[in-house]
Amino acid sequence: MQVRFLWSSDHHTLHQITPTHHILGNLSKFLWIDHDLAKVNMVVFGGDFMERVVDSPNADNFKIKDWGREFLDKAHEANPDMVVIWLEGTSSHDWGQPRHFLNLAPRGFDVRYIDTLCIQVFEQFDDLSVMYVPDNMGKMTPDDIWELALKELKSKNMDKVDLIYFHGGFEFQLHAAARHSAHNLDRWESIAEYGIFAGHIHTPVQKGKLWTSGSFDRTAHGEEHPKGGYCVDLDKKTNTFNPVFWENKNALPYVTMKVDKEIGAEQLVKDVH
Repeated sequence: MQVRFLWSSDHHTLHQITPTHHILGNLSKFLWIDHDLAKVNMVVFGGDFMERVVDSPNADNFKIKDWGREFLDKAHEANPDMVVIWLEGTSSHDWGQPRHFLNLAPRGFDVRYIDTLCIQVFEQFDDLSVMYVPDNMGKMTPDDIWELALKELKSKNMDKVDLIYFHGGFEFQLHAAARHSAHNLDRWESIAEYGIFAGHIHTPVQKGKLWTSGSFDRTAHGEEHPKGGYCVDLDKKTNTFNPVFWENKNALPYVTMKVDKEIGAEQLVKDVH
């Protein structure tokens, strides 16, 4: 059977500058306006759904929960057999808060929050196998995490999985000084049959079996590149794998301008506009 899933990552709701309502509005457009949820089998949020931890009465916190309930209701109504997954991102961002979405789902709807490295097999989707690699491993090194992945495969009597949902950076994405905390792509490609979908790094990139969507919206200067997520069709029987990048064209502009010291304030205002 053909399995369709929507992937997006690094939404950073509760951000101090990019408004939460702006991010959620764009996410709504991606999930149920530009895509037909009735044709979607799985929706995956790849980590860092939140920017920071806040007090419960925070106004944006209420907006997120209201949005979560609306999305889960629409998803359940469109396709009761859908699976929705929230992967834990960087601990200093998510702080385990996506777990709250479990309490917002309609009764019996398959909503999962993943905060440990594990493998799940979806029998209803032609035995689709998925490894989850969240970014909350404490003091574990990339080598430790790799060994944990091999141990998990062995426990399931598997050599590889169909897909890996990953929150973390790879060596080629980071500066040399930060590569001690980055992962080796060749290793992870060797245990992924079709693809690795990764978050954490905000710049989209496709290399080999790696598909990194980047952050879903803009949260800083220097991010003028396209933002968005992926719509992916996978059919194991025909060996068809088709990830398509969906651009969030309404991502908040953070336009960086270099200003000549001789430009006056009036001209600067005109240039900005």
